[in-house]
Amino acid sequence: MLTRQDVVLLNDELKRNTEITRSVDQKFGRSDVLWRSELAFRQKQLEELYGPIYGYLKSQKEIYDIWIAGGMKDKNQQVKELFSSQNDKIRVLIVAKAHLIEGNEMPPSFVRFVTSGLIFDLYATGTEEEIPQHLRADPRTTYPIAFNDHIFKVTEALKARIEALNREYAPPLLLPQSGPAN
Repeated sequence: MLTRQDVVLLNDELKRNTEITRSVDQKFGRSDVLWRSELAFRQKQLEELYGPIYGYLKSQKEIYDIWIAGGMKDKNQQVKELFSSQNDKIRVLIVAKAHLIEGNEMPPSFVRFVTSGLIFDLYATGTEEEIPQHLRADPRTTYPIAFNDHIFKVTEALKARIEALNREYAPPLLLPQSGPAN
C-alpha cells in the first residue's frame, strides 16, 4: 500500500523525468533544425554559386593552358570570346549570389577577377588587340589565381561538409541487392 509520502516522492520523480524528457526533446529538436538549416545553406552555396563557377574554371583550364602556350593561334579570337562569355557568366553569378559567398565579406580575389575580366573584355575580346602594357603591369588587373584557389578550396570543402552532414544525420540510401549475374 502506498503512503502519502510515497505518492509525493513518485510525483516528484515523475516531474523530474518529464523535465528531463522535455529538455532532451528540445535539444534534439534544436539540433535537427540547426543541421537542416546548415545543410540547406551549404547546398544552396554549392548549387547556385560555387558549383557553377567551379565547373567553368575546371572546364576551361586545359583550353587556357593550350591557348597560352600558343597552340591555338588560328583560333585566338574564338578562344577569347569563349573566355569572355564564361567570365561574364561568372561575374553575373558573383553579383547576383554575393550573399552566398563564404565568409562575411567578398574576398579581394573576387574583386580582382571582375576587374581583370572586364579589362580583358574591353581590350582583347572582339579584336586581335592586346591589353596595353601599363595595364598588364598593374597588379589590380592581372588574373587572380587566388580566385581559382578560393573557388576550388571552398567548393571541395562544401561538398565534403554536405556529405558529412548527410552521413551523420540522414539515413543511408539502401539499394536493392542484385541477384547473381547470368
